[in-house]
Amino acid sequence: MAHDFQIACGSVTGRNHTLTGRNNQDAYVVTSNGEIIVAVVCDGCSGDGQTSGRYSEVGALLGAKLMSMSFFDSAKLWMQTPGLTDMQSGFVFPYAERIRQDAIAHLRVLAKQMGQSMTAVVNNYFLFTTVVVVITSHCTWIYSIGDGVYAINGQFTQIGPFPGNMPPYLAYGGLVNSSISPDLTTFNCHKSVATVDVESLMVGTDGVMDFHVAAEKNIPGKQELLGPISQFWSEDKYMENPDQIRRRLALANKEHATPDWEQRVMRKEIGLLHDDTTIVVVRRKISDQKGA
Repeated sequence: MAHDFQIACGSVTGRNHTLTGRNNQDAYVVTSNGEIIVAVVCDGCSGDGQTSGRYSEVGALLGAKLMSMSFFDSAKLWMQTPGLTDMQSGFVFPYAERIRQDAIAHLRVLAKQMGQSMTAVVNNYFLFTTVVVVITSHCTWIYSIGDGVYAINGQFTQIGPFPGNMPPYLAYGGLVNSSISPDLTTFNCHKSVATVDVESLMVGTDGVMDFHVAAEKNIPGKQELLGPISQFWSEDKYMENPDQIRRRLALANKEHATPDWEQRVMRKEIGLLHDDTTIVVVRRKISDQKGA
């Protein structure tokens, strides 16, 4: 089944982080075999860089790896369910809560080994949002904790934003205290569809919204529109070159300066992506699409 799909990914550091000398705090991991695809994107908390989010790229990458392998292993177990061939859509993936609890347990052990203050370690390293897609030969699911974006068969959806621009993080569900409702710190299933009906699918961090709203703007230094998000699953070049998504994101975020000789000033066009931006796209191979 997985061989019926193509996968492309890309990530760039947002302009705000570049200006302050901070790392890209997004991460993504894709795990697949002949029957299952799991893609995870995580967005680390930027915070104030002092009391929270200082090294959240560490937690984002660790979280993406933990979630990817846990969902992948659980999907293999789910594939052994009796009567599976009758399950096409509308079925909740039964292991999401166990995966969340296991991740909390892993992070708790690690945080205890990293410092005397659990709260300080978690706030600096382990605050991140998560968007997950699980594709099996029968069913496809999209889950999240916190904000982000996804698109399925061209229908683009934003997850969040949340009140006060305070997204719930996995860690708020058992590692540290928070004013955020515990109900928001568990996995939310956004989609459960039959895989046979999936033609294209995208998951991304909330920075993708910068790209989305800038679609009708010119790329800095060029007389060329940035274009819609749909280009990433509708244009073949993004599947043919594994680095093409990153290149497009980097082009959107490249500053360009032009001299104005008459005014004796430099006219600067700034990058269009203020936040770290990460995209994973899964598209059915053209030869396998309906009507091909």
